[in-house]
Amino acid sequence: MKSAYQRRLAALALVLYECDPFGMGASIHAPDDEYRPAAGRLLPLLSRVTSVEGRAGVLAEHGIHGAEVARRVWAVFADA
Repeated sequence: MKSAYQRRLAALALVLYECDPFGMGASIHAPDDEYRPAAGRLLPLLSRVTSVEGRAGVLAEHGIHGAEVARRVWAVFADA
C-alpha cells in the first residue's frame, strides 16, 4: 500500500506532466516520469502552505504559473 507521501508525489508529478509548464512532458509525448524530480523538490514546499494562494506562490517561485496548475495542485492535497 502506498503512503500518503507516495500518492501525493505521484499525483503531483502527473499534474505537472499533464499541465507541462516547462514543455518537457505531455506536450512532446515524453515519458510520464519527466516531472517526478521536480515533484519531489516541490512536494515538501507545497506541504508547508495551507492556502491555494500560498501553493500558487510556491509554484510561481519555481517558474510554474497558471490558475489551472494551481487548482490541480490544490486538489492533490485535498484528495490525498
